[in-house]
Amino acid sequence: MYSWGWKVATGPLVDYPELRRPIGPPMGAYTRTTPDGCDFTSELEHASVWVNTETREDHLALKFRLKNEAPTYL
Repeated sequence: MYSWGWKVATGPLVDYPELRRPIGPPMGAYTRTTPDGCDFTSELEHASVWVNTETREDHLALKFRLKNEAPTYL
């Protein structure tokens, strides 16, 4: 469950089933994409992660799908 507010009373609880999926342990150390950059990637058992620590952007791609489900990109 996820709330769009600071408290349950300030925002509705929304169920996102993809947030309950296991992403698994890291498959190795994270990688910095450029020597001086703020972009990092990490491979987990069931997901790939990219994050920029300067801009606070991120991307999580799940590597598996449930039956009849389109790919999920968070």
